[in-house]
Amino acid sequence: MKLVDKFERHTNLFQRMSEARQVDLGDALIAGLIDGQDLRSSVLRCMQCEQTEQCEHWLDDSGPGANPRPTECRNKPLLDRLSARA
Repeated sequence: MKLVDKFERHTNLFQRMSEARQVDLGDALIAGLIDGQDLRSSVLRCMQCEQTEQCEHWLDDSGPGANPRPTECRNKPLLDRLSARA
């Protein structure tokens, strides 16, 4: 898989996981809770995950507000912090 394709895939996964956690990344950006570097770092952490397929399957079967089951999510601390502010 090309690097650009992998980056796009994991950008989408991070966005979907954020939505499942009911975290609005746009609102978090506007509120100054995160910045562009935080978003890039989140996607890069996601790209390092070895559970991509499990995550995709879980997200396909879950909806907004779902309790995230991929317990190894590398972005869990950030998403926990942002969801606590929602």
